[in-house]
Amino acid sequence: MGLSADDRFEIQDLLLQYAAHNTGDEAVLFEVFTEDVELEGPRGYWRGDEGLQGFYEQSGPPDPDSRGPLVTNVLVDGDGDEATMTAQILQVKGKPGSERAIGTGWYECTARRVDGRWKLSKRITHIDGLPLFRDTPAYQSGARWVRRDGGWALEPAATSE
Repeated sequence: MGLSADDRFEIQDLLLQYAAHNTGDEAVLFEVFTEDVELEGPRGYWRGDEGLQGFYEQSGPPDPDSRGPLVTNVLVDGDGDEATMTAQILQVKGKPGSERAIGTGWYECTARRVDGRWKLSKRITHIDGLPLFRDTPAYQSGARWVRRDGGWALEPAATSE
């Protein structure tokens, strides 16, 4: 049996709640994602609650001049307690009245029902014109994002000599 209209709405709403993390509401991330979530995009790959915390910290403070991500064209498909979802995104950065940067892309998500509530278990962000981190030479050579000096740095893979 397919998903009910209520299930579809709840799953779509997860993306709107996720977009709220741009307001600085870190707690919403832990409500939207499963404990074993996988997040992936051009800036990196994170897994689980610890990875979610790292993703949030790497994202930096909210940008008051940023609008979005604006989420549209959401498609949900699934059955039972598993679902997939895709959505188009638009991000606008810069002060109104000045030159603004616009980014486009899409989300590719997996959701599952946990204790009666839908949560995202996987979210891949595709940004037009940028490769996923897993497709970059840095990732393929074993480099990873690590915490360093209160921030984040791309650390090359360890070499054995």
